[in-house]
Amino acid sequence: PALPNEEYDEDGNYVPYKTTGEMNTPRYLHGGMTHSGGLAYVFGGSDERGLSALDSIEFYDQSTLDEDSPAVESETGVWIDTDIEGNPIAMLEGSRILHTVTELTNGEFIIIGGTDNLSQGAPKSQAEKFDPNTRQSTAIVEPMQYPRFRHKVTRLPNGELLITGGQIQVDVTIAVPGGGGQGGGVVDQQEPRF
Repeated sequence: PALPNEEYDEDGNYVPYKTTGEMNTPRYLHGGMTHSGGLAYVFGGSDERGLSALDSIEFYDQSTLDEDSPAVESETGVWIDTDIEGNPIAMLEGSRILHTVTELTNGEFIIIGGTDNLSQGAPKSQAEKFDPNTRQSTAIVEPMQYPRFRHKVTRLPNGELLITGGQIQVDVTIAVPGGGGQGGGVVDQQEPRF
């Protein structure tokens, strides 16, 4: 007989998601990626308001389960947020939200752009690399020509990165109708870069 499809339960309900252990730091607006080595990483993110960003990095390690024990239904593993010496893993260039994470051909991640605050933050101009083997970050010396967040990064066949789109301004100024001759409903729009 055929083995059951793992994405369906015994009642035939589609259940492609499994629960993991809890992350050490809850977050959203973070960057995440599965490394070619198999571990899932999350970088930065925000608290529930989007007004303060995180600089922490965590990865999910399923291999910490006891191999002799049957896997539980939730497939719970462990989220790890420390380096080899037990220190918290953090990004060098500070907290980020709305950034990108891309795996380079050498297995390191590059973290590009982002901002530290949805209300008054400035786009990050410095990128950094993160080495999953050492759990350490290194700064990219040259700043971005056009710092941005909410952008996309595409790795080209030759290994180079193409950075497209995004937002370069955080502040949005709104003129109040009838407010001292500032014009009715004029909005200084955020400027996208393409």
